[in-house]
Amino acid sequence: MVSIGPPFGILKQPFTRVLVEIVFDNSDNRFPTGRDEVILRRTIGVKKDDYSLDKKSANKADVMNLLESAGFSKSNPYYIVPQGRITALTNAKDHERLALLKEVAGTKVYEQRRAESLRIMSETDAKRNKIAELLEYIENRLTELEEEKEELKEFQEKDKERRCLEYAMYQSELADITHALDDIEESRRDDLHNANERQVVYNNREKEIQVCLSSIPMVPPLLTQMYLESRAEDHRNAPCPPGC
Repeated sequence: MVSIGPPFGILKQPFTRVLVEIVFDNSDNRFPTGRDEVILRRTIGVKKDDYSLDKKSANKADVMNLLESAGFSKSNPYYIVPQGRITALTNAKDHERLALLKEVAGTKVYEQRRAESLRIMSETDAKRNKIAELLEYIENRLTELEEEKEELKEFQEKDKERRCLEYAMYQSELADITHALDDIEESRRDDLHNANERQVVYNNREKEIQVCLSSIPMVPPLLTQMYLESRAEDHRNAPCPPGC
C-alpha cells in the first residue's frame, strides 16, 4: 500500500510534505521483526527526510539493513532480468549459481556482516590483549612503587636517627668548646690579676729606692752609674702592664 497525501483535486496549496508508506506482508517472517506486518514510512519535507519502521523513528541505515536482510538489496541486479540473462544463468557453473542464490536470497549480507563481526572481534581481542599487557605493567609498576615506598619510609627513619645523633654530637662538642672557652677566659683573668699585682710590687720597690737615695747626701759617681744601669735593666725585664 502506497499513499502520497490527499487527492490532487483537493489541494489548494503547493506540497510542503510528502509521505510514502509501504506495508509488507511478513507472514513468512522474511523480515526478522517477529510481526506479521512491517510498516515502512518515509516523510520528505522542506527541511527534513525521516524514516520510520513500525511507527518508530529510524535512520536510513537501519531501513537499508532491514531491506537487505529480506533480500531487497540496492545492489541486487535481479529484480529486473534483461534479455539473455536467463540463458547465461542456465549455462553458469555450480559455484556461480551458488553465488547467485546467495545474492538473491540476501545471504550475502549476512556473510558481509559476519566478516565485519569477525573483524571487530579480532580488533577487540587485540585491544583486550593490549589492555591485559597494560594492566600487567600497571600491577608491576604498583609493586615497584610499593617497594620504593617501603624503602623511602626506612630511609626517612634512618635519616631521622642520623639527624638526632648529629644533634647530640653537636651539643656535646658545643658544651666542650664552651667549657674550654670558660677556662681560657678564667686563665686570662688570673694572668691579668697577677700582672697587676706584680706592677704594684714593682712600683712600691721603686718608691723605696727613691727614698733610700734621697736619704744619702753624697753618692759616689760610680755607684750612681751602676744604679742607673741596674734600673734600666730592671725596666727591660719588668712585665708589661695591661695596655702598654
